[in-house]
Amino acid sequence: MVNLLFAIHNHQPVGNFDNVFEEAYVKSYRPFIDVLERHPQIKLALHYTGSLLDWLAKHHPDFLSRIRRLVAGGQVEIFAGGYYEPILTLIPESDAVGQEKQLCAKIKELFGYEAKGSWIAERVWEPKMPRVLAAAGLEYGIVDDSHFSLVGFKPEALSGFYETEEQGSRFNLFPCSEQLRYAIPFGAVEKTIEYLARRHQEAPDVTITYGDDGEKFGLWPDTYEWVYTKNWLHRFFEILEQNASWIRTLTFKEYKSTHRSTQRVYIPCASYREMLEWSNGFYRNFMVKYPEINLMHKRMLYVSGKVETARRAASTEKGNGDMADEARRHLYMAQANDAYWHGVFGGLYLNHLRSAVYQNLIQAETLADKLVSKKYPQRIEAVDIDCDGAQEMIIRTQNANFYFKPNYGASLFAWDDKPKGWNLINTISRKEEVYHKKLKDKAVSLAEADLGEIASIHDRVVSKEEGLSDLLFYDKSQRYCLMDHFLSGDVGAEDFIKSRFQECGSFLTATYEVLANKKAASKYELEMAALGQIQGRNARLVKKIGAFDNGLTVRYNVQNMDPQSAIQSVLGVEFNFSVYDPKLVKPGVLSGQKKFQIDDAWNGFSISFDLEREADVIYYPVETVSDSEMGIEKSFQGVSCVFLWLVDLGALKEWSVDFKISV
Repeated sequence: MVNLLFAIHNHQPVGNFDNVFEEAYVKSYRPFIDVLERHPQIKLALHYTGSLLDWLAKHHPDFLSRIRRLVAGGQVEIFAGGYYEPILTLIPESDAVGQEKQLCAKIKELFGYEAKGSWIAERVWEPKMPRVLAAAGLEYGIVDDSHFSLVGFKPEALSGFYETEEQGSRFNLFPCSEQLRYAIPFGAVEKTIEYLARRHQEAPDVTITYGDDGEKFGLWPDTYEWVYTKNWLHRFFEILEQNASWIRTLTFKEYKSTHRSTQRVYIPCASYREMLEWSNGFYRNFMVKYPEINLMHKRMLYVSGKVETARRAASTEKGNGDMADEARRHLYMAQANDAYWHGVFGGLYLNHLRSAVYQNLIQAETLADKLVSKKYPQRIEAVDIDCDGAQEMIIRTQNANFYFKPNYGASLFAWDDKPKGWNLINTISRKEEVYHKKLKDKAVSLAEADLGEIASIHDRVVSKEEGLSDLLFYDKSQRYCLMDHFLSGDVGAEDFIKSRFQECGSFLTATYEVLANKKAASKYELEMAALGQIQGRNARLVKKIGAFDNGLTVRYNVQNMDPQSAIQSVLGVEFNFSVYDPKLVKPGVLSGQKKFQIDDAWNGFSISFDLEREADVIYYPVETVSDSEMGIEKSFQGVSCVFLWLVDLGALKEWSVDFKISV
């Protein structure tokens, strides 16, 4: 007998557009259940993340009622998981347990079912996982057969489930067949049945697990016609029923209740094979490959600590429990995994997903600060927020947080607008990706394979529009604000877009010394200085920052330290904002400006610059070229502007400029 254990994972991320939820429902979630209801002998497990369940409860409550009936009839098992689909290994254990318990409670509420299985997001596994999952009352989950290959198991020798533990906390793992993951639903149904028959011939009593994304059944490219119009899913279930004499579908809970574990196993750090390729072998390497991910992740950890402190404070004072729960809810939403990695899905490159992370982090932190201090704390603090061994400087005002990085050019890398929950500097630099070579080689979409099969998104190389190979430029530094270039000769917008200008100064990513941080009059002041070179001559650059409630005052002082030689260079101060201004989406240059304004059409606010000295202003859109399940695409990330001043300094002379930025 072949026991086939079948699990479908359905998810839409926090921050995704409502029309995407609806399209997924119409093309995937609803039609899958339509077909399943026609085949009552087919048993399987379903997993819906909390963000998706919340949306379904609001927009399609009747759909949830249908799921409840399938559960009540014993045809469907519901898997739990982290409520907002976090990578459990990347968040504090207390948050991981809390998210799992929250989804278990929601499943009980909606479906009257006590979940014992957990969907492990992106199958990211680390040895501590059994302790976390067992603490939430869960007993088993699914990983890939490639996880087992790392400790010497051959995929086709795997069967049933395997027992593991961490410090005595037990958990069971079902190995998902990668071969089936690629075959279902892309290959002909007969090929899957042939594979099951071969496994049955090799081992008369074998248990095979399949678990993968529900969106591949209708939402992924070409799959709706294939799965539903051409009836792949119906035929698959029908053939399983026709072969019930030797193929049996069971829920995981049902199978586990009548079988013992195959053997003990200890799995190292792992994920599915493609994820390991994207992350250079270990999921946490995304935080090395993409500094933007590391920054979001470390801010999440920092805010998690503040929320926990606030929750303890709230427990001692009547009436603060609701605010503490709201802070934790926003924290959990900020832990949704989608923006914390990039592979065949857009992930990190999707501005709206990063924005959702920051919005929830800002809201969680603001609520936590209120609980601890009774008001927004206003202060300057030094914290190693990104865990790189060097302290960042944070200025907190009533309505804003300003984050400065002294060891990276004294740049401004985050600007939180608290009332809107918006990080104005939610940016990403343009990086070379492996699929860019395919684009340069003018790769085209794969044609449908023989036997009427379709290509998986892992095998498709599709450009969603013409000319993307002409946009493959890569940045030399992170896209923060107050990034300082010293330039020779004329430099235009195209030079910045194509990253082809030459630096003649060493201050762009220099390490600055913090000279002073204090409150002066009605604002907070931060002064930082660095020694470096301009055109090979010794120089010193001092930045004096003043923070008020909705902006900054900035003073630059450039000092020629050479006692004999003059310096003549163009200072370009670069700003990058996660905004959309229709008048700035085409590159341009403005001459002799003392005022400049960016109007954000996304959120309805303006960023204004008032300059003491006239400047030439270069502006251009920041656009990335990244892969997604629908193909390689251009993504608008924000607006970059560079203010240019001629710095003409005699030996041992100084030059300065003042400007103000306000929202």
